[in-house]
Amino acid sequence: MFNPAQKALAWALTAAVATVIYTGVQTVGAGGEDAAGPHAAAVVVAMVLAGAHILMAVVNPVTRPALAGMVLGRVRRSCARHHGGRLLRVVEGIHRPRSGATQADRLASRVVAV
Repeated sequence: MFNPAQKALAWALTAAVATVIYTGVQTVGAGGEDAAGPHAAAVVVAMVLAGAHILMAVVNPVTRPALAGMVLGRVRRSCARHHGGRLLRVVEGIHRPRSGATQADRLASRVVAV
């Protein structure tokens, strides 16, 4: 579902946030002295990774319609048709998710195509 760069970014952000939490706890435990440098570095790395993620969502023309869907909960019919015919069929009521539906089916049933 995700390309290798997206997976790498997700793992890097997970590691950066875990490091921020760990070094933050260490900084508090040490009275704010010993781990302040590593904590600040981890915060900067996490901010750069999150900033890169947001930048790609805004700048990349392929993801721009998806950004509107994430923020507003609406996508254009042409985008829904191009990226997932099943999504459009669910929205138009042609296909109803069954009781054993996947998470994607359940989420798709809440998306509104305009």
